[in-house]
Amino acid sequence: MKNKDMMKQLHEMSEMELNEKRKDLKEEIFNVRFKLVTDHAGDFTRIKYNKRLIARINTIIRERELASK
Repeated sequence: MKNKDMMKQLHEMSEMELNEKRKDLKEEIFNVRFKLVTDHAGDFTRIKYNKRLIARINTIIRERELASK
């Protein structure tokens, strides 16, 4: 149920909001990786979750591009 709600929210976002969210997720992945390398406690499962979320965002953006053609 949580994924369906998240997907619904993503579909309701504008393209600019999606791009901003994607940028924030990439920054979070970088920060988590940096913490792991420097031996600070980090939640490495967030990397996988954020990568999947970025892929979903990319899919939504691409669907919109194809629909507008």
